[in-house]
Amino acid sequence: MDWISRWFNLVVNDTLIHMNENEFPKPIPTPEQEPKAHARTNVAELSPAHTEQAPEWLVKYANEPEITQPSPEECEQKIQELVSLMNAFEAHYPIKTLYAITDLAPAAAPHHPIREPARRDLIPIVALLTAYAPQNKTHPLQIRYRYLSRAVGIINNGKVDHER
Repeated sequence: MDWISRWFNLVVNDTLIHMNENEFPKPIPTPEQEPKAHARTNVAELSPAHTEQAPEWLVKYANEPEITQPSPEECEQKIQELVSLMNAFEAHYPIKTLYAITDLAPAAAPHHPIREPARRDLIPIVALLTAYAPQNKTHPLQIRYRYLSRAVGIINNGKVDHER
């Protein structure tokens, strides 16, 4: 372990960053020490109105399916779909032409023959990206998406901003 990691562990895991003038540093609780869930309410503690509603809530929420994580195979398939959508986007829309669009009134934007269809075609790309790709800004898929998104740009005061 290098010195930066040791220092970081010492500062983060062993002391509180915020404290009053007269307090001594207290250890930060580790995830094992923190409570896992809220304490359950005893039926005797419920108000009469809640006691009447409790069976209805149990029926309503007991059958909710758990949210499952996608399998690695499904993630790989969706990432391949994402890459193919990005390839199709780059093949269909001239990126240099999109970057060349600099002046565009907000009222004219929905009718632009190149930019508006490109903007609409980015929607499924960003949906797959946020659901299945790593959320690291330096990941190649994130960098590639930013390049495509900046080509379409954002309209700001009659100008197309390709820097955000």
